[in-house]
Amino acid sequence: WVYFQLAEISQKKKQFHPRDKFLVLTAVEACKAGYLEIANHCHKIIIDHNQNHLLRTFQNFADAMRDDDFLKFAKSLEKTFCNRERAEHLLFQAAEHTNTVQSENRYDQPKESDLATMILKKMDQKYWLSE
Repeated sequence: WVYFQLAEISQKKKQFHPRDKFLVLTAVEACKAGYLEIANHCHKIIIDHNQNHLLRTFQNFADAMRDDDFLKFAKSLEKTFCNRERAEHLLFQAAEHTNTVQSENRYDQPKESDLATMILKKMDQKYWLSE
């Protein structure tokens, strides 16, 4: 869920364009992992911010994931904007900058289902609404 954390950082900095890109990548990961509610929250945040986004043509994120043009867009986004390795590096840099480096001990990390619940709670916060 590294892309979601980067979307959060972008949101706090009011950098909505990169935030939306990170949300697309978050939604792709969420959809592939079976967390459609998270993917659809990402979809809504993006559409609410940018009525002209490619996602506007899809009723929900699962529909987007069945579209060849969208899949090409998502793959291109990961390749040209931020692949997983780069995302982890950016997140580590952000953590170093704020002195909040997370433990790499996997036993300290929340279970995936707990993480999904936490993300959904965060996505319900009003701060995702952009000005």
